[in-house]
Order: sequence, then structure tokens, then C-alpha cells
Amino acid sequence: MRPDARTSSGSPGPARSPVRARRAASSTLDPGRIAAALVLLGIATIPFDAAAGLVPGAGVAKGVWALAALGVALSLVLGERRPLPRLPLLATIAFLAYAGLTYAWSLEPAATAQRVTSLVLLALLSFTIVWLAAGREERARAAVAAYVAGALVAAAALAVERVRGPALPPWAMVRLTAFGLDQNDLACSLAIAVALLPALPGGVRRRGPAARRPDYGRAFVVGLLALVLGTATLLPGSRAATVGLALAAVATAYQLLEGVSRPTRLLFVALLVLALWGVALLVLDRSTLGRIGLVHPTGASYTPTVRGRVWRDAWDVFGRRPLFGVGIGSFAAVRERWTGNLARPAHNVFLGVLVEGGVVGLLLLLLVLAAAVAGALRAPRRLRGPLLAAWAVWAVAASTLTWEFNKATWFLVGLSVAAGTARERLR
Repeated sequence: MRPDARTSSGSPGPARSPVRARRAASSTLDPGRIAAALVLLGIATIPFDAAAGLVPGAGVAKGVWALAALGVALSLVLGERRPLPRLPLLATIAFLAYAGLTYAWSLEPAATAQRVTSLVLLALLSFTIVWLAAGREERARAAVAAYVAGALVAAAALAVERVRGPALPPWAMVRLTAFGLDQNDLACSLAIAVALLPALPGGVRRRGPAARRPDYGRAFVVGLLALVLGTATLLPGSRAATVGLALAAVATAYQLLEGVSRPTRLLFVALLVLALWGVALLVLDRSTLGRIGLVHPTGASYTPTVRGRVWRDAWDVFGRRPLFGVGIGSFAAVRERWTGNLARPAHNVFLGVLVEGGVVGLLLLLLVLAAAVAGALRAPRRLRGPLLAAWAVWAVAASTLTWEFNKATWFLVGLSVAAGTARERLR
């Protein structure tokens, strides 16, 4: 016993280790804890923040992510160790380095510089999430809770827009949005939140076979959240989000009642899907319902002709520069210059990267995504299913949106990579 370790009465007391003493002294101003709180706050802004990365115009989210990155850097400098996986980090660095290299042959250098800057900042955002949740299942589930909280804020804003909107005839289509977001981006971000709901923290922790018994109270709460977020997902009238929501609702409902018979689980799935359908019939106008395919369309015919023309032009541009592309972020301007059509992005993640980065760029992006999905497959049981469902929703969104520059994409990359290093915990 150390001679200076005494109790309040003056008698010798148990000595504390130097490590515990340092932790106790710095607990109130621990940069790691502060950084973790800031990262969670930043994650909560993702579903309703229109800015990519930390580009100008990101508002409060810009400052939150900047402070979070500073806190993470300080924590790493002070020697905090995290199980950071090498392959996903190296794959991301390779993709970013190649994206920057395309500036050398880009047909629109200014656009390439801007997009590469956004990619670097988005990758840093993803790294802070890896730092937050690497090796810690409870931190990964806290990140899910933060994202769902942000999605609920977006859902509330959509509900306000729905109530405040002007009265229109039934055939007039109203595609709602909030926070200045594109309707498709907002709706698909909400659909991802529905897919992640089973990974929310909480529930009764059990050991052994009891861990697989259903928690009906939790299932009711999560099902209610799915109904709220699912209804909000339908309000913007996005077809891709509607397909993604169907996948997310089925996956969520099936996972909530783990341990019960398959017929009961399928019945719960059917009830949740029917509830979403019924709410949609109540809150959406008939034209929007027709657009997303829930009823027979009336009035105008909604066909993907605009995207079809964009994809056709994208393949034409790719044929001229197949190996290295026209430069990251350059397709919209190149399309207008070469075809005379309006400057539009590719509206497809894989086709867009193929055109702008060539075959090399697409292969590097696929390597990043493969590393992330591999992390999701290695994740603990309570994270694995929701993450894979979220990636299924993302795949639907990526087929029609330019989501390589979207925060939701890099959030999923970071969360999946981190979850792959987490250890299984008792439920």
C-alpha cells in the first residue's frame, strides 16, 4: 500500500492505479467523450442536412462536424487506441487519391476540384464514425439512434409542410419536402432509417437461448416508429424510396419478432405493410399515389424518360473515355457541351462513377463498398440484419440518385466498417 493513499479519517485507503487517476482527473474534459458526443450530434443532422460534407452552406452541421473531427484528431494524438480496420481505410484512400488524380485530365477541372473536396470531407465524416463505434457495439447502436432521431426531425418537418400546404384538387400532385432537400434524397434517407430501426439501443438483456425470445414491448415501439417514418417516406412521392421502404418494412418487421414462429412473423410483416398502405391512402393525393405505384395512376403518365435520356447520354460519354473517364464531377457539364442537353448528373452512382472515373474509378468504389458490406456481414447479430437491410435500400436509391456525394452513403460505410470490428454483447 502506498503511504500517501489515505481515507478521509487519515487511515490508509486503497491506492488507485495511475491510469484510473488520470481518467478520473480528465473525466469532465475528456476530448474523446466530447468528440463522441459531437459525432453523434453530427449524425443526427444527416437525414435533414442538404449539404455534402463540410462545404459552404452546411450551416450548423458544418460547425458540428468540424469540431467533431478536431476532437477525434486530438483524441488520437493523445494516444487513444481503436481497432481501426486497414483494408477499408486503404480502399477509401485509394479511391480518393484516384478521384483527385482525375483532375489532371478532367474536362471540367473546377467541377472536379469541388467534387473531390466534397469526397474528402465525406470520407473524413465516415472516419469519425469508424472512430466512434470501432470495437463497441453500444456505440454503433447509439449512432443508429442518432440517425433515427434526425429522421424523426425530418418526418416532423414533412408533417408540418403537409398540414400547412394549400388545399388542392385530388388530381394535383404535391411532392413535399423540407429543409431545402431534394424529395428523392430526403425520402430515401428516411427509408434507410426504417431499415436501421431494429438496431436501436434498448430491450431486455438475456443470456443463452432466452436471448432469442421476442420482446413484444420493443416490437410495438419500433413498429410504431416504422409507421411514422414510413408515412413520412411516402410524402415526397419518390418511387425509389417507396421500393426501398417496402424492403425496409419487410426486413424490420421480420427481425423484430425473432424467436416466434415463421407464420406469426409473416403476419406481422403483412400487418405493418398494410398499415403503411392504409396511412398512405389517407395522407397522399391520388396523383402522388399513382406516381409511386400504390394506386392506378391518373392524369399525367410518369415515365423515367428524363433519367433514360441521361443514362443514354452517359453511356455515349463513357464510350469516348472508357478507362479513366472525363473527371470526377464533370459529367453534367460534359453532357451539355457534347449533346446540347441540359446539364444533369448521371442519376446513378455506379454509372456516374463509371463515366467520370472510368473503369478504374468504378472498381475502386466497388472495393470501398465491398469492404463496408463485408463489415456489415461480420457485425454482431443485432446490427447485422439492419445494416444489410439498409444497404439494400441504399442500392435502390443508388440506382436512380447521385449518392456517391451523399452523407447517408458515407454514414453507412463508416457504420458498417465499425460494426465489423464490434464484439457481440448480451441483449
